[in-house]
Amino acid sequence: MVICLIHPHTCGFAKTAAWQITRAVTTKVKRSENETPKSHHTRVVQEIYNWFSSMFSSTGSRFAVDFKSFNRKLPELRKKFSTWNSRKAQEPEQYLEAFSTDTWDKLSLQAKDEHSLMNCRGCFHKYSAVQSFFPVAAKQFLN
Repeated sequence: MVICLIHPHTCGFAKTAAWQITRAVTTKVKRSENETPKSHHTRVVQEIYNWFSSMFSSTGSRFAVDFKSFNRKLPELRKKFSTWNSRKAQEPEQYLEAFSTDTWDKLSLQAKDEHSLMNCRGCFHKYSAVQSFFPVAAKQFLN
């Protein structure tokens, strides 16, 4: 499956979960003395991937992504969140609040069934206004 974590039709809960988990794991997992930077990075990304997979495990294969793709796409997502337009400070706050992991946990099973990693109907129908806050760089989506 081809995935893109920064695509406008990617589930907002998946984007936010990956971001929040990344922030939690990178502050929690410390590099050991004998560990190379590359092996430490791989261990950190593996931990992020494991948390992400376990968070969406109840949804079956709708949020399934292999580790290699996740590892390749995560830096793009991190860059988008890190470089969000600082003049629009309310947008990232509203986005992260609407799609937080706590909000996901509170959703009913029926509501969770509407969401999927790519081409998410749940976000398209119920969260389109908040979903539009996420920064888009592709020319085809700018207008």
